[in-house]
Amino acid sequence: MIRVLFDHTCIQALAEGDEFLNGLYVEASYGYAEIVIPALSATVADRHRPGTGADILGRRFTTVVGFTHAHALVAGAWRQADWRILHSAAAVIVARQAGDDVTLLSLGPDLYAGTGVSPLNPMGS
Repeated sequence: MIRVLFDHTCIQALAEGDEFLNGLYVEASYGYAEIVIPALSATVADRHRPGTGADILGRRFTTVVGFTHAHALVAGAWRQADWRILHSAAAVIVARQAGDDVTLLSLGPDLYAGTGVSPLNPMGS
């Protein structure tokens, strides 16, 4: 089973009907994938498009992770990082520290510069 983490850009794209991301959601419904949603990423998506965050948080085949003490400790080291990616980047690092494999998907991988996290852009190069 693949485990993917959506940042705010992918949450927005899913809400807008992106074919690839909706396909991943279908795979999750069959148990072939796990979609992880950082709670603060849902909040960021909701600020860009109201209703988006509530929609993703209410979806049946997603796993929502809260912003914990461990996430705050990791994110606190990134003084120059864009606040919108702090939870998603920290969630990847915390998962790896726990021995879990997760792939971060983002339509804005450049936002993660300086975090040590390299997201994959599901839309292209």
